[in-house]
Amino acid sequence: MFQVLTGTSVAGNNGWLTTDVVSGVPQRSPAWGAYSGSWPAQKRSSFEAQSLHLPSSNEYRLEPSWFGGGARKRAAQRGRCPNCYSPQQTTRQSPRCAVSDETYMDRCIQLALMARPSPNPPVGCVVVDPDTGRIVGEGFHPRAGYPHAEQYALQATFTTLRNASSHQNQHLAATVSEPVAALPGSARGMHVYVTLEPCNHYGRTPPCTESLIQAQVSRVVIGTRDPDPRTAGSGAERLRRAGIEVQFGPRAAECLKLYEGFQHRIHHQTPLGILKYAMSLDGKIATETGDARWVSSATSRRYVHELRARCDAVVVGAGTVRRDDPALTVRLEESIDVPELGYGQPLRVVMCTSAARLWRDRPDAKLWDTSVAPTVLAVSSAGEVSSSKELDAAEREAILALRSRGVQIAYLDALLPLPPTRALMQWLYDYGCTTVLWECGGTLATSAVRESAVHKILVFVAPKLVGGRSSPTPIAADLGVRNMEEALALRLGRMEVIGSGQDVLIEAYLDSNKLSPDAASGTT
Repeated sequence: MFQVLTGTSVAGNNGWLTTDVVSGVPQRSPAWGAYSGSWPAQKRSSFEAQSLHLPSSNEYRLEPSWFGGGARKRAAQRGRCPNCYSPQQTTRQSPRCAVSDETYMDRCIQLALMARPSPNPPVGCVVVDPDTGRIVGEGFHPRAGYPHAEQYALQATFTTLRNASSHQNQHLAATVSEPVAALPGSARGMHVYVTLEPCNHYGRTPPCTESLIQAQVSRVVIGTRDPDPRTAGSGAERLRRAGIEVQFGPRAAECLKLYEGFQHRIHHQTPLGILKYAMSLDGKIATETGDARWVSSATSRRYVHELRARCDAVVVGAGTVRRDDPALTVRLEESIDVPELGYGQPLRVVMCTSAARLWRDRPDAKLWDTSVAPTVLAVSSAGEVSSSKELDAAEREAILALRSRGVQIAYLDALLPLPPTRALMQWLYDYGCTTVLWECGGTLATSAVRESAVHKILVFVAPKLVGGRSSPTPIAADLGVRNMEEALALRLGRMEVIGSGQDVLIEAYLDSNKLSPDAASGTT
């Protein structure tokens, strides 16, 4: 069985995971308590059963190679797969191991989704013993400035192997508190799987390529190349020059999808803007009375919460705050909040033209409670109000009241001549955001699309008819389209039926955006 443990890492705590390959008894250290739900039990058991393909104890006996060696040879003599020990017929390797690279990369992607390291990319890494097919160490990059996923995984591997059989691993003489780069041979002969090409430059952390070389791994399997020009292929080349086998490809499309926001930020110096809305079959997002609960199904709404959890910021307009009083938080059965790492909820952003009017209308709005999640009020007044001009008394009073509650004020007029939504995206780029989710009404959505602040659109279409001439639509204002040839062209990404036919999810990219999976596949 596959267990997950944590221990004290190079950075302090809670950054790396190790695998219990000895006891077969589920264990959880006190440090993991803060991560309750980060990898929920139902998903964990499903992954163990369907993805890892590891044999159960009542099926046959396991013999890890460090328990005396020769396990693969003995397994082959008994007609079992030398990797997972499952029964085999005529092939050297069991069908259960036939997709092992994809299986391990799936786990890397799961780990990457646990990270919130913006503006850095989320990366997951596992270390596998090729003799047994078992994961002996894994990790993810939790936050910018912390060690990278490869370093956490190597540290975990060192601890796992040392605890499993220290007398047969005399080359692991260093202590666990030493930096990973100073542990020569700590993962000798192991295979490493990682979602993104290991970095090959010095930043706030040393290059991961040097850590892998020092650890003496024999093979590195990479999901996709790093679009950062500081690495961009040089990481794989550095590993090859050191005699390490390097392979690209397993789950390439999935890994590329994982990094579309990071890639957009690197190439365009702006976050990836995603416009999300739910509508009926006749294109309505609410009734004539303004009732919008709920257009989409509960399954679709859960998808939206998972989407929020993967975005750095969520944007709405003042009208949405007045009408709906949204919380814009991630509300899932399993908590994703990790206070020790300083993340868990996206940055909540409200665009308005007057803080005084919004404060007067909604002094008790849920968004002003910054103990739940951080909030930014982005004021854009077309030159009427800016940080360099004297504010009137009401505006000044509202801003002071909001600041006293922990709300940060962003004056978008300081970024003129950029239009308001583009100015906000520039502000969020400087803030460190990679992906921004627009959950606004039709008027602000129109501005965001028209001003190129949106690059991707996610639409949940519910099998309902609403009707009504005055019922709001997702794009409510003028886009300047006078004939059909002028309509904005979108590139269809995918279509997916949500749940048991409750809704249909349509993903599309604006024509100006070059980062759809098809267009970006050349980077791999």
